[in-house]
Amino acid sequence: MKKLGHILLALSLFVSSVAFTSCKDEEKKEGMMPSGTNIAEQDMPYGATITKMLPENFPEIKITTEYDNRFLSEDEAALVSNYFLAVNNNDVELLRSLYYEGYSDYYSKYIGFFDTSAYLSGMREDMTELIKDEYEFDYILINDCIKSTDDAASSFVFSTVDDLLKKFGEERDNADITNRVNSRKVVRVEAFYTNENGDYSLSNRYGNDIDIYIYRINGKAYIM
Repeated sequence: MKKLGHILLALSLFVSSVAFTSCKDEEKKEGMMPSGTNIAEQDMPYGATITKMLPENFPEIKITTEYDNRFLSEDEAALVSNYFLAVNNNDVELLRSLYYEGYSDYYSKYIGFFDTSAYLSGMREDMTELIKDEYEFDYILINDCIKSTDDAASSFVFSTVDDLLKKFGEERDNADITNRVNSRKVVRVEAFYTNENGDYSLSNRYGNDIDIYIYRINGKAYIM
């Protein structure tokens, strides 16, 4: 069986540089500034301001999701939330809809799966093996966001994602697709799940946050 780190290659798992929380109700501290510090909001690091998307207020999601809206837009945060909803519900069509048209099947084959359905099934099986119990993702924290133009971007695999997208376009008579990319980001995600034994962090269980690449193409955001 392919292991979780293998089937999440597209998400490029890295050891997170932020402290992992032990429960979803713990106060987030990454962006907090020392008392008395006078810094303009736009100059504060990621996490200094947090937006909580609640399903009752945002019908496009079903899982509560927290993010810093100075770095991410609402539709980008919804992509991340719905990725984990697709895992919860084994929803292949939802997962496909989060990617550029045709890209999820292309990527699935690239990492050794027949199609998106097989990729999702493999990921669910490996998560079950990792968690050792039933699970349902019910809270998403987007702990950080790095743009391709940031100094920290060199630690991530934007060039690999770009190359794969270029090959995808060339094989589908869409060779200029990389020229229509408006922005490139990677978000570091801590997903919490619940079962009959309580609430848990996938990051704590696996040891890493999950890095999800988000590209905006022709004005629309997609998972890559």
